[in-house]
Amino acid sequence: MFMHLFTAFFPLVALLATLVGAAPTIHFARQSVAEAIAGNSSSSSNVTAPSNVTPTSDDTALLCNTARFQVVGSVLQAAQTARNLTAELASDSTGSALIANVTQSLISSQDALATIATAVFNNDSVSSNITDTFGSSLSLAFDVASNITSNDTAVIANLAQLKDEILFAGTASNQVVQNCN
Repeated sequence: MFMHLFTAFFPLVALLATLVGAAPTIHFARQSVAEAIAGNSSSSSNVTAPSNVTPTSDDTALLCNTARFQVVGSVLQAAQTARNLTAELASDSTGSALIANVTQSLISSQDALATIATAVFNNDSVSSNITDTFGSSLSLAFDVASNITSNDTAVIANLAQLKDEILFAGTASNQVVQNCN
């Protein structure tokens, strides 16, 4: 069990460590000091972003890495929220069974992320089966979480948080597809 967690978790941690080192590239239009001092600027700030700047490869790489980081972070947050719900739903047999299914789906998505991270680090292509596994695992986790009901306000709040985290992971994964080509 520990070895499985280590082999799945280590690539995720390595991906996070790599992504944290990414620094943003910011492009600003230059304005003469005389114009800034005289207040002859067309905007309220002395530094303005030009309207005709197209994203550079550095900008695209930053967007790509930020989205990757958001996917991993959201899935890890969702797993933590699911653990909290497991404890909260311990006395509810139906809720316990459903949150167990959510947890298993999140584990499947984490395994897919670990495989994807390994492929990225090895500069290999990622199989569409793995990306499909990730997407379907997230979808299943969301669908099952949507079927959990409770009158407990803490459970209701955690369910809403869990679904938001899963949705954010899905949105961020769409950004990965968009920005990481």
